[in-house]
Amino acid sequence: MKKSVLLAPLTLALALVACTGPQAPQPPAGPTPAKASVNGYVVNADQSVNLNVSALDSQDTVLTSGTISDITVTDTALAQGQLGLQAAPAVTASKCGDITSVSGDFRAGILLDASGSMADNDPEKKRAEAAKLFIDRLSGTAAAAVTSFSGYDATSPYTELTVHQDFTTDKGALKAAVDEAAVAGGGTPLWEATQELVQFVSTKTGNRVGVVLTDGAANGTDNLAPAIAAAKAAGMRLFMIGLGSPDDLDTADMQQAAQQTGGTYALANDAAALNTAFGGVFNATQGAGCIKLVVQPAPTAGQILSGRVNFKVNGAALSAPFSVQY
Repeated sequence: MKKSVLLAPLTLALALVACTGPQAPQPPAGPTPAKASVNGYVVNADQSVNLNVSALDSQDTVLTSGTISDITVTDTALAQGQLGLQAAPAVTASKCGDITSVSGDFRAGILLDASGSMADNDPEKKRAEAAKLFIDRLSGTAAAAVTSFSGYDATSPYTELTVHQDFTTDKGALKAAVDEAAVAGGGTPLWEATQELVQFVSTKTGNRVGVVLTDGAANGTDNLAPAIAAAKAAGMRLFMIGLGSPDDLDTADMQQAAQQTGGTYALANDAAALNTAFGGVFNATQGAGCIKLVVQPAPTAGQILSGRVNFKVNGAALSAPFSVQY
């Protein structure tokens, strides 16, 4: 009898070990991404940088949610314009937001610069190719509209915005409108047209965004604050793309418009980089997170910070290059 009593606790302990022993590895929470993209950035007032990042699966579908962890930055360099490498700065990285998305049907208003300088900066109309690739990635009920600005031929009731194609899911019609919009000849009423784009897109509901491309400084900035205020009031995000030399662009104003409306800014140094810029904007509109970079000493105007940002999303290790123009 005593032996049975003594064996009982041992038997119970062995049973507990069997139930609570080594467990099989648990799969990461959420879908597993295959690659990452840095879609754009904004430079904050303290010279820190917020990188807009996305994760994509093996079919190039953008993840709409995901947990970012284990962030590092490698291969950093700081250059001064055309003078080349200046230093390898100390950069620290932290998460400023996990990957999230905006609910509702996707509605994108594409606004293309049709000013005269586009003939020089994009003579082969790479902007049309890039916009069409953006359109090709629309799916389901996602719809887009195609507009432009040049200071001429505005569509009533607008004074600066030309509407080439109203919102539709018809990709053929959208691409034909892009060809019509990809002209050059006129001025750069950037913020007037952007404010009217907000009025145009805000009549829709859902995940509403404006995708704005320009290659030059705006005619004026009187409409910058009203455009931002209108977008914020409508809950509409502005994604700004600058083409060409930063010296010719209202970079700070474009970043301000993007940052204050929840969008992002991308710089295409030449027309060949527009596909990447438009692709990054599409990724950002579907699902994106935020990684903050702090550089010591803080870069000055005209410097370019480049490197690779490495991080995990839902446990999967990812890496992507970045370049930031101060």
